Amino acid sequence: MAKVRAKYWIIRFRRIVSSVRNKCMGCRRLEGKVQEQIMGSLKPSPPWTYVGCDLFGPFRVILNCLVTRALHLDLAVDYSEGAVQKIFRRFSAIRGYPAEVFMDCGSQLAAMHETLKKLSLEYNVKWTYSTPDAPWQNGVTESLIKGIKNQGRTREALSPLLRHNPVIRSGIKGHHC
Repeated sequence: MAKVRAKYWIIRFRRIVSSVRNKCMGCRRLEGKVQEQIMGSLKPSPPWTYVGCDLFGPFRVILNCLVTRALHLDLAVDYSEGAVQKIFRRFSAIRGYPAEVFMDCGSQLAAMHETLKKLSLEYNVKWTYSTPDAPWQNGVTESLIKGIKNQGRTREALSPLLRHNPVIRSGIKGHHC
């Protein structure tokens, strides 16, 4: 621009040059600003504050920490309300009470809505359901279940639990684990 101005005076030359530079894709790539990730302020939360829950397979229950991705696998004697209460109490005795539990809207869990309401009042836990027929909303838990099923290690992961808990072992004799 300086060389042109040394010989010629063009009216509104700066505007013409900036218009050409803005339309030129090569110039825009060379002189463009790189976007940066804008992060929100995140509050650190202790492990097992937010938990994902799902029932899978014959009487298997997975509870996973949404902060650290830690797993808590458990077996239910059946899918009754009492069995789910026992699992939640067993989980809470080991890990502490979570602030919020995310779960899918499966038929067994939806049927236990009233029981879960009582548990939420008793233990100050918020139960959040995903939208029906939308398993991707509880995607972290679903991907962990997929990993467990693909590895074929469910029996190996649950064998210490079966060995040390005769109530569960006697309740699932007829079921393949």
